[in-house]
Amino acid sequence: AWAMRRWVRHPQNSGMAKKGSRRFPRGAAAPSFNIRGVQMNAIRSAAVLLALISGCRCTSVTPPSSKAAARAQKYIATWSGMGMWLPDDEQVAFFSDHLSDVSGALTSALSHANPGVRQRAAYVITEIGPDARVFGPALARQLKAEPNRLVRLYLYGALQATRNSDQDTLALLKERFEALDGANRPPNADHNYSAADEKISVAAALYVIDQDAENQREYLDFVARWLRPPPDGLPPDELAGHWERRWCAVIALEDMPGASKVAPLLKAMLAEPNAKPWVSVHVPRVLKALSQGGPP
Repeated sequence: AWAMRRWVRHPQNSGMAKKGSRRFPRGAAAPSFNIRGVQMNAIRSAAVLLALISGCRCTSVTPPSSKAAARAQKYIATWSGMGMWLPDDEQVAFFSDHLSDVSGALTSALSHANPGVRQRAAYVITEIGPDARVFGPALARQLKAEPNRLVRLYLYGALQATRNSDQDTLALLKERFEALDGANRPPNADHNYSAADEKISVAAALYVIDQDAENQREYLDFVARWLRPPPDGLPPDELAGHWERRWCAVIALEDMPGASKVAPLLKAMLAEPNAKPWVSVHVPRVLKALSQGGPP
């Protein structure tokens, strides 16, 4: 466009324009051009115009989707060295805002060789919530192969938060619920989660995903059993284990809307004389969440 305007305004071409324009007298023939004059200038201008167009075509512009994918990979590259920390709100918001552009990176992160990366990928999906339902198949696929119990807990949470209720996912979770040992066990040497803790997480996910009311009661009852005070006379190691189960149950209930029938058990826990310090911090928060939540 710049070259064409330059040609029209050139001093040698004063009063000239394309045939058919208002500057051409009606009925007049198009003027002839001298090859050494106007026509040569037109050729030069056309050459400049072609060069400009060619230059534009050769310019490399990175699409926004590629930039988002590259930024996602930079975030994911840090997840293996975060220690106890999880991705912050800024990262979660980025993945949520660019979900279609970063879905490939998040899906790959779910099966990463490093368990810390897998854990944090599941966490990000959990935080995004139902909008991340597209990851359901990848979550279920990874759950079948996942050897790390902590990562499995995050995978259950992601399936629960995204409301993946397809039949294959339901069948997988129900199979896990039936197979896991739900008995209390003393803490192991490194205080890793137990089979009963994992079963609590599965029950919480099924409570939200499974729409069968009778099944929901079963899942809720299993979680609620740990809210009751430990039996008298438990050996110290089993008492410690019971309190770990109670912790898992309280945390699970925060994401179990409609489970308000357990509120009396939570309030009773607050009144226990030997309650752990975390009770006064977390139980009131869970009670507030249950009072605001609707059906699962």
